[in-house]
Formats: sequence, C-alpha cells, structure tokens
Amino acid sequence: MPWVNAILLAAAMNVTDSTAPQGGEVELVCHTVYFTLKEPTRANIDQFVASCRKHSSKHEGAIFFACGERAEGPAGPFKDKDFHVSQTIIFRGRESVEAYMKSDARQRFVDECKPLWSKVRVFESNLRGMEMPAVKSAEPNRK
Repeated sequence: MPWVNAILLAAAMNVTDSTAPQGGEVELVCHTVYFTLKEPTRANIDQFVASCRKHSSKHEGAIFFACGERAEGPAGPFKDKDFHVSQTIIFRGRESVEAYMKSDARQRFVDECKPLWSKVRVFESNLRGMEMPAVKSAEPNRK
C-alpha cells in the first residue's frame, strides 16, 4: 500500500548519513504550505489536491510528501481554519528545497493552481527530531 511506504520512509528519517555534517545527522527541512482558495467548492478542492499530488509528490531529495484538505471539526482557540488545502514535503537538506523551488514541476503546479488560490502561506522548519511511535512495531501489509 502506498501509505505504508510513506510511513516507512518517514520512519527512516533518523538514519545517519556519512556525508552529513555534525556527527552524521541528516539535515531535514519541513516545507509546509497552506492554500486559501478563492472559491472552496468540492470540485476546486479536489482539483487542487490532485494537482499537488501530480506535481509535488516526486522530487529529488524529498523523503515525505502529504497533501489534503482542512479537517472539519469543533472549533478551538488554537485551530487555524484560514486555509482549504495543505501540502507538506520533508526534504533531505536545504539544497533539495532550493532545487524543488526552481523545478519545472513546481512551476507547472503554480501555473495550474495560482488562478484557484487567494492566499498562500509557507512555513519551513529545520527538524531537530522526529519520532513515529506507531511505526516502531509496524510491519508492512503483505499480500
């Protein structure tokens, strides 16, 4: 199952790399984008998510990709609902992020989706640690 592969890749992010600086730790950059759509219809949200998957899910240096629509549920004092679609890509190093930003696939995504959005917010963080407790004992589904 594809989601199992994504989880297993994410779980492997704490591996050491002999080419990495400072004691073998791999630099991981989390690039998350929140999109507010001009018209958040079901069709526009579905089209936007499909475009994210088509153009942003397979980049050199990306070790994790996820996208989806805002979850509905009870309001809370810290829940930001000023978006309709989000996309998260975890990259292996700053160079991978820079290559992604200049890529033809990213430009195709922007060209295709820019008419749909009214606001874009980009957040990046250098990950200092990542744990996936549910994956530690998980085994991939076998058919």
